[in-house]
Amino acid sequence: MNGDKSAHQCVADQQTDSHFSPAITASSQHDDWQRAGQQAAQRLPTPEMIASLAAFQTESESMAPLMIWQLLHELSFISVEGWLIADARQRAGIADCFQFLLEKWHGILEDEGIVEQREQRWFAGDCAPSLPSIEQRIDDGKIRLRRCLDWHLEGDDFLNTLFADQYMLCEVMRYPQLAQRRLSLHEGCPLDPAMHQRSMLVDYLGQIAASLLQTAVQGNDPQQVLEINANTGHSDLHQLRDEQYGPSAQFDAVLATHVLHSTHRLDGILQDIWHTLKPEGVLIVVEPTQDSALRWITAAAVLQQATKGHDSHTLSVSRETWLQAFAHNGFHHVGDWPQPGTALAFAGHQVFMVQRSG
Repeated sequence: MNGDKSAHQCVADQQTDSHFSPAITASSQHDDWQRAGQQAAQRLPTPEMIASLAAFQTESESMAPLMIWQLLHELSFISVEGWLIADARQRAGIADCFQFLLEKWHGILEDEGIVEQREQRWFAGDCAPSLPSIEQRIDDGKIRLRRCLDWHLEGDDFLNTLFADQYMLCEVMRYPQLAQRRLSLHEGCPLDPAMHQRSMLVDYLGQIAASLLQTAVQGNDPQQVLEINANTGHSDLHQLRDEQYGPSAQFDAVLATHVLHSTHRLDGILQDIWHTLKPEGVLIVVEPTQDSALRWITAAAVLQQATKGHDSHTLSVSRETWLQAFAHNGFHHVGDWPQPGTALAFAGHQVFMVQRSG
């Protein structure tokens, strides 16, 4: 979570006695949890900061296709005779683990009318900008982005991370073994995008998760909480139950932050988490739920493909897919925030709270 303090560390040491029947207690628990999530979600940042984030997202999304088009020029993909992605990738000396990423880039460009596909070959579209025009538009866009960074506490560093050196990206795409050394954005958690560090959005999501966690474990002594973060995500999470954390059913709560979406076996991870939880224990998940063109052109996306390759085909999972996955793997949905139609719903991130069934 944000800074040096996680949602788990924010949990107050509170004690509560219960003298009600299990059914009444469960219903009361859910009411308490939903109330805690709702109250935390209502503690919004200032309207100015929300407007700053909205402007940043709109501007950066419009720049993402230009950045992709510029990088494809740098990789010598573009040809008046058209190109096949796999053939162009091989000519450019790009590792095959980036095939999906390149296909994703072409899909984004096609949506914008920059490229078009005819008889399996790709061609520059009629409205494809020239390389000098791209460079000027990106430079202008960076200036505009710097004016809408009030929502991020480390705005300049954040922009530098987003606009990673193109030569470095090209080098890693040709030599993926260099990825960890060249593109590690944050020591100890190289796959964690800068979007998840020291920003108004992180603070907002963190206060919701902290409030839910505090309410969920109050009265438990000792409080058994497992945190799964980017560092945990780099290990073999499928060993979560059997090797890393010992016997099953020992945790009151599990908090997973910006990591579960990156696994290629979400059902398996959720099943492992289910087994680590005590009966009626809770799982709190903080995740991006809205796809973003910008995320696919960052150093973090290139690094993720370099290290996970064919196993990593998503940078976000939709809210509906999360709810289906939770239900399929034995979890009861308690609530998720921010809710549709509220002030920060546009941000494309969600805090889910689910409870182990049975």
